[in-house]
Amino acid sequence: MTINDPELAKIIKNKLPIDINGKQFIVEPSKGGKCDGCYFQSQLTCPVKAVTYCTSNGGNIFKIKQ
Repeated sequence: MTINDPELAKIIKNKLPIDINGKQFIVEPSKGGKCDGCYFQSQLTCPVKAVTYCTSNGGNIFKIKQ
């Protein structure tokens, strides 16, 4: 977890896709730090990279890139 990661803030602001396990995702801020609407919400576990991003800068969720 990072409190204020400028690289992550840039990724979110510019809707830059990130690769997790061979799939492209857009990172979006999470309302209230909840997992609602996150691609990984229905998974038993989240990939390590996803957890790092989701717990930083106040909380984030992942949407599959269309």
